[in-house]
Amino acid sequence: MSYIKDFKDSLLSDAHLCDYENFVLELFRFQANNCRVYGEYIKLINRSLSSIKKISDIPFLPITLFKNYDVLSHAQQPKFYFLSSGTSGKASSRHSIVDPDFYEQISKKIFEHQYGSLSEYQIFALLPSYLEQGSSSLVYMVNAFIKHAVQGSDFFLHNFNDLKNRVLEAEKRSQKYILWGVSYALLDFAAYFPEPLLHAKIIETGGMKGKRKEMTKQMLHGILKKAWGMDIIGSEYGMTELLSQAYALQDGVFEAPSSMKVLLRDPNDPYDLTPRTRQGGINVIDLANIDSCAFIETQDLGFLGQKTNTFEIAGRLQISDLRGCNLMLG
Repeated sequence: MSYIKDFKDSLLSDAHLCDYENFVLELFRFQANNCRVYGEYIKLINRSLSSIKKISDIPFLPITLFKNYDVLSHAQQPKFYFLSSGTSGKASSRHSIVDPDFYEQISKKIFEHQYGSLSEYQIFALLPSYLEQGSSSLVYMVNAFIKHAVQGSDFFLHNFNDLKNRVLEAEKRSQKYILWGVSYALLDFAAYFPEPLLHAKIIETGGMKGKRKEMTKQMLHGILKKAWGMDIIGSEYGMTELLSQAYALQDGVFEAPSSMKVLLRDPNDPYDLTPRTRQGGINVIDLANIDSCAFIETQDLGFLGQKTNTFEIAGRLQISDLRGCNLMLG
């Protein structure tokens, strides 16, 4: 367990940036040997550990396997699970959490790198579907943030009038605040309260959750900008299976934090990390996933940005589970 503690300390202090590739490769070897699900997957796709000599050689675990297995890299018992839900409301993935304090620390570090100290903001969280789901990593994170934020921060379900009054109070006091919401709820609130917001930062977390027809991020942001007289709408990229988050301060261009690296794969070949087009399936190295698996093959489609460590999301991959994943599920 000393390796895990030292690893987390290095991540929180950014000491891992000094020798990033070796740091990642050491983590790969640790998880390949200690995460049963990941180790079995590597064997099923006929990869030998000795063949992994650089980051681009590392196999990525299909995110689908979080639906069927507890993905853990050591024997410590989880304190609880983060659960995801689809439009049906049924849990589709679960992430074993053995160190919630670390999740709070790394999430706070990532957020404050982009937005500054939480102590400067009130937070108004409009996350109804996540609250109703009950075991959301996003709700847990925002609730942890609220503990560090200005008094009066809170969650709102469908009580738009209460939220409007809280927003008006913050505007009157020139108090900086963050309105953090799932896309469909932000659209509903914008229709209910289309007034200029002078002291707000908006963070949309994406997804209509079956409540509205899906739309492009550009269209979504355009509606919100017009309703609230704003030039910029921010976004957050995260998921149940990842403990790091990426934020886009504007225009849907996400900046990956120091604990996260995004790579592209060929949409038709999950083992080819050299897509022949600028767009590809998104693989994520999430070093914060030290307790589970840090090498995740997502079902998102996207492309890398022009600046280092930036990326954009283009949509979802419409493909069935592939090869080694099918073998494990079978």
